[in-house]
Amino acid sequence: MPAQILHEWNTVSHTSDYEGSPRRCPLTYDEAQALFDAADGRVEEIRARRRKGALAGLRDAAASKTVYAFGLRRQETCCLDLPDLRRSPKAPQYGRLGALFVRYGKVSRGGPPKRRTLLTVPEFDWIVEVLEYP
Repeated sequence: MPAQILHEWNTVSHTSDYEGSPRRCPLTYDEAQALFDAADGRVEEIRARRRKGALAGLRDAAASKTVYAFGLRRQETCCLDLPDLRRSPKAPQYGRLGALFVRYGKVSRGGPPKRRTLLTVPEFDWIVEVLEYP
């Protein structure tokens, strides 16, 4: 007969919602929006001053938004290329931006990088507008 082995007296109690280092807590929605607004503002400032670097700033702003929208790791972001943007048969409304193919994902010990496909979801469909290019 099965018996319960975990009881209130022999398990760890969670005293707070987030037990990690306070320096490593995730961004709130408002903080993420402020970061994106600052990146876009920097691009506009460079354009207004007619200086070099607007394209690099635009690239960096798009990369930070892509990281947020798809939940990418640093190494995955570094290895992205335009052909990694793909159509998704499950989301034809996003065109060729329905999925992101990650070729160089997290590596298991002694193994090759893991590949995965991340789909564009309706909550983050604003990324389609960011990533569209002529």
